[in-house]
Amino acid sequence: MEKMGEGGDEVFMQTGDKRVVVNRRTGEYSFLDGPHMFLDPVDPAAEIPSDSECLVLAEKELARVGLGDRDLRALKVTVSESDGGPVAKLVTFVATMDAFDVGGASRIAVGIGQGGQVVGLFNAARHATPVGQYPLRPPQEALEEILQGTAYHTDAPAETTTLMLNQLRLIYYEPGDLGQEFLQPVYLFSGSATTPEGEQEANIYVPALRQ
Repeated sequence: MEKMGEGGDEVFMQTGDKRVVVNRRTGEYSFLDGPHMFLDPVDPAAEIPSDSECLVLAEKELARVGLGDRDLRALKVTVSESDGGPVAKLVTFVATMDAFDVGGASRIAVGIGQGGQVVGLFNAARHATPVGQYPLRPPQEALEEILQGTAYHTDAPAETTTLMLNQLRLIYYEPGDLGQEFLQPVYLFSGSATTPEGEQEANIYVPALRQ
């Protein structure tokens, strides 16, 4: 049985537990076999492939759906678990441009379930074309903005008591804002934040273009 519908900017089609959703404004889309991605194994007798095997299967799936020509870098493989244990693995990729990662909301991910079955596909990486070269400001200026508390964006908790930064990279930033016409080069400062609940990863994004 197939069901179709729409809500806001999204159009969806569903057959049983399998659902495809397309955002008409952003072009983002997803396929999800919900129960087999988050709740129940596809085949309880089968095993989830290893991380390296999942990566190969994910790359094959991207090629099959026409995303194999994108410049992508495998970011991580995470495990989806239910009360009964591991159900699937999610292989996440980031798009790259000029050898720099496109961070922020830009992501492509493939879910691999028991027996190597594809149980999910998520594409939130928009196409971009280089338009020119522009001067960058020194990273020290970006660090000063962090020290002054005027950084562009951070996922560090508001209740952070100590912030330890140990890595600096230049990336393109995609916030997911449809009003943004260009990918903005930013300095990404990464490290850890200490909060009353413990330590967690923290990222701070500061514009890298000279004003």
